Amino acid sequence: MQTPAMVGAARERARAAGFTMSSEDGCGRLLAGAVRRGGRWIDLDNTVAASTPGGVLLVDDLQPEQWGSADHERFTGEVAAALRGHPGLTAVEISWSSGVILCSRRGA
Repeated sequence: MQTPAMVGAARERARAAGFTMSSEDGCGRLLAGAVRRGGRWIDLDNTVAASTPGGVLLVDDLQPEQWGSADHERFTGEVAAALRGHPGLTAVEISWSSGVILCSRRGA
């Protein structure tokens, strides 16, 4: 069971990683959305660590209509592969809108 201190610490780690909390279900499970590139392209392990076990991470814009650059396309593909294969996550890719991967943090 998660304590309020654990939930607060996870919330602070998520904010420090550049995330905003768009929902909190009262059980310490945070739905966070990336608000800066570093949270999804560079600091992915820190992003996962910022969530509590059972927490949800939603990453969108993985299949935009147009890529900003070759680097943008490459980085996005690397992030999608990393999320699908991350040992700390259960992830499902959804071909909807601009492309979405919905992840849940594994753990007790």
